[in-house]
Parts: sequence; C-alpha cells; structure tokens
Amino acid sequence: MSQSASTKQFTDEEKLKISAVTGQGLHQHVYEFTVCIFDEVKKELSSGTLVNIKDRIFIATAAHNIPSRASETLQILPDQPRPKHLGTLRPGWSGTDRTQDVGFIEIDPAAFAVYFPGKQCCSLGRISIMGIGDPAQLMVLVGTPVQFVESNPTDVGPPFVANQIAFTSTVLNQTQWPSNFKGGRAIDPAVDVFLDYPAAGITKLDTGEPLQLTTPHGFSGGGMWSSQMTSGEFWSPDMSQLFAIDNSWDDIQRIVRGTQIIHWLNLLRSKLPEFKEHLERTFPELNSQPLIE
Repeated sequence: MSQSASTKQFTDEEKLKISAVTGQGLHQHVYEFTVCIFDEVKKELSSGTLVNIKDRIFIATAAHNIPSRASETLQILPDQPRPKHLGTLRPGWSGTDRTQDVGFIEIDPAAFAVYFPGKQCCSLGRISIMGIGDPAQLMVLVGTPVQFVESNPTDVGPPFVANQIAFTSTVLNQTQWPSNFKGGRAIDPAVDVFLDYPAAGITKLDTGEPLQLTTPHGFSGGGMWSSQMTSGEFWSPDMSQLFAIDNSWDDIQRIVRGTQIIHWLNLLRSKLPEFKEHLERTFPELNSQPLIE
C-alpha cells in the first residue's frame, strides 16, 4: 500500500457513495463467516465468526455468550430450516476471558460441513491486529439482531432460523470516544473499539432489502471487519479483515463497543498451548501480552 493511499481520508459524501456501491458485496461476504448462537436456558441469541486454525474450527464470540455448560446448553443455529431428526450442532471445547469479554467455541469440522454447506471459515490471514481501528476506513459489523430472527416450530427443527444482517459504519476516533459507556468495565484504548450504530443503511443479507434497526441485541459476539478500501486502488470484499468482536452497546448514545482482536488471539494462545508457537509467529504482537491464567 502506498503512503498516499494509506493516509487518504474519505469525506462523508465519499463514504456514503462507496457504501452504496460496494456495501452489498461486502456485507454478503462477511455473512459467509458468521453464525448465530442460541442459549437454551436464557433463551437468548448471539453471534460469532467462524475461524479455521490448522483444520480445527472455532467460533470467535464474546465471553458473556458462553455459559459454564456450553456443550449442553448452546446450539449453533442453522440459517435454513432444518428437520429436527437431523439433530443439532452443539459446541465442543470452549474458553473465555471474561475480563476482556472474548470467548471461543470449538465445533466438529465434519458436523460443520454438513450443518453449514454454504458457510466459510475465516483463516488467520483474514485477521488483523489494528488497535482501535482506522477512522478513515469503512467498517462492517455483522450479526443476528433478535428483531430479524424468525421463529421455527420446535417439532420441525431448531426453535429459530438465523437471519444475519450487516451494516457499514466507521470507528470513532479516540478523541470522539464517550466519556462514559452504559454498563461494563472502564473504557480502555488498549482494549476497546467504538462504532456508530446507525438506524438506517442496513442490509438484510438474504434479500438485500433495506432495514431499520431498533435494537442490536443479538449482534453481541459478531465480527467487526475493516473494509481495507484505499482510494485509487483495486479492491474486492476478500481484502476485508476481522479486527474486533462486538460485546455491548449504549442505547442512549447509539454506540457499539467491541474488543480488539488481539485479546481473542491471546485467549487462544493461553488456553490452547498447541497453537501458542503458531499464533506468536503469525502475530508477533502477542509476545507483549501476558498469558491468561
């Protein structure tokens, strides 16, 4: 990337134009990596991103979406109606860092291939450590807000059919960060990412129809992606990078909060020692992070 391209600042008009032209393709692309998680006890929905590491499949999500008995009480919901007799997809091994609100769920690759024939897994090459994000870049949050989830009769299959949606926004520059955030821990530039949460400009990914957002509940755990668009250079959706995980929002300020992806990678490095060397080689920044006990 040239220096001039990397420092290009898009005007608001340019951002709207680029979003209108490219948004649908980018939204559809990140949808392919996204799944919906259903907690049978709390009756709550959340989101996650599929990640493949050395042929093992993980779901990157927020820690508060993963209960202590995850393998017994969580279902990974299909995005198409599925007969009940074909069974449900449940987690295997899971891990959490509740301080930074990141967690992972491992799922069986063979079961994944049957359950999600149309989904893909994000490789480590599609993950980028970029701190609080670049305010000059268009960003996408993808997930499963509860307002768009469809009920499914329990005698036919899983109780819900997931409908992922995405919206394009920009990260807030640190000078624009809120002085306080409704709920949760203290704001920390080494951990946090903040996005505007628009009421419009949302795409329903299976039809492309425009939507109005009333609540982001269900987006929690969804991936925050940087478009990696630069002015005057060739761009395609597969250049986008996963850089953070959504965890909460402030309904008064209409701001979404996420955790920088380095903390999810550090959780894997800490809980799965067989990946430690590989992750540190791929992401040298991890060597400055203390291992999680």
